[in-house]
Amino acid sequence: MKQIIENLKITKILDIIEEDIKNRYDLKNITVKFKNTLCGYAHYKTRKITIPIWAIQEGKYFATYYLIHELCHFILHDKKGFNGGHTRRFKNKEIEILKYYGLIPIYNRVYVKELRDLNNNILYVEEK
Repeated sequence: MKQIIENLKITKILDIIEEDIKNRYDLKNITVKFKNTLCGYAHYKTRKITIPIWAIQEGKYFATYYLIHELCHFILHDKKGFNGGHTRRFKNKEIEILKYYGLIPIYNRVYVKELRDLNNNILYVEEK
C-alpha cells in the first residue's frame, strides 16, 4: 500500500512537469501513459509517450528524468524535424530541461547513471 501511495505522488508530480513542458515548448496532443513494459518510448505518429512503471518505482528523480527524456524527443521533432536518436543536440536539450528542474545528469553513454541536484548532492544512482 505504501508503494502505491508513493507511486501516486510521483505520477502527480510528473503530471505537473508534463503540463509545464508542454506549455513551455508548445507541444500539442501528446498523451503520456504509464505501462508495465520493459522500456518507454516516444511514438511520433500517435503522439504517445509510454513510461514503464518500473521507472516510477525508481523514485521521483529518475521518473522525472524519464519523462523529460521522452518529451525531448517531441520537442526536437516538432521544432526541428528531428527523427529520433540520442544525438548531441538531443542530449543538450535534455540537459537544459533537467537543469531547469534542478537535476544534473551523469551519463552512461545514452541514459543517466546518476542524477545530482544543483549543489552536487546525489539524488539517484543506477543499480548495477
